[in-house]
Amino acid sequence: MLGRLLLSALLSGIFEIDETGAFQLMFSRSMISGSIIGFTLGYIIGETQLGLQYGFIIGLFFDLIWIFRLPIGANVPPDYQVASSATAGSFILGFQYFRPEFFFIYFFICLVFGFLAGYVGGWLDITVRKNNINLFHVAKYYWYKGNFTRFRIINYLGLFGFFLKAFLINLVICSFIIILRPVLNPVFEALPGFVVNAFEIFIAFIPAIVFIVVIHNILKESSMKVLMFGMAIGILVFTLLAEYKYLGFFLIVLSGLFLILKKAKKVSRNR
Repeated sequence: MLGRLLLSALLSGIFEIDETGAFQLMFSRSMISGSIIGFTLGYIIGETQLGLQYGFIIGLFFDLIWIFRLPIGANVPPDYQVASSATAGSFILGFQYFRPEFFFIYFFICLVFGFLAGYVGGWLDITVRKNNINLFHVAKYYWYKGNFTRFRIINYLGLFGFFLKAFLINLVICSFIIILRPVLNPVFEALPGFVVNAFEIFIAFIPAIVFIVVIHNILKESSMKVLMFGMAIGILVFTLLAEYKYLGFFLIVLSGLFLILKKAKKVSRNR
């Protein structure tokens, strides 16, 4: 298990370097990094197709949820690459230790910890960038001194800060969730059947939630409020109407459209 955890963390660190300037090949996009990590870890545990499928779903989720959170000026958005890598890594490595009926509950928990990882990654970005400013002055000193070997080493240290950040966050999140396994199993078993059934189809309304968030972002609305609202409505609908999955899905979409139209009318009146 340690080797798998280290592999997941290593891949996340490499993708983070791609995001911050070393390669710029777009492997750091959540859809790609999540898919690769899901595929790789899935292959190791003998679940290649499942790993690729859920790695892509996780990556798409974080890509679209935070697509409008741009690093402009002093704004430091959540680290979507770290979020998707931590979620995909912890989910693929841990789901096999739970009974099939708890599959989507575990998925939800990994998603929540992925959100946490993304915000921690964004916060640590500030620290790494401040440290790189100091490294820049050191590198400039060695450049003027003509010591190009040390100049190159300092440049590599700047990239290593981003690698280390992603590596450690992924390793800690994945390890923590897997260590929680003995605690989570009894908790899952104690949950009422209707709650378990609701989480079993949680994945079905993720596209609807993402759709609502993206449209609200276009209308300059807070995406986090809409995300929480959509998740609450989704769980409520699927809990009460577990046998009517498609009806529940469309109710979520209609709720989102209602909020969008309400916001659009408000914007029109203000103009």
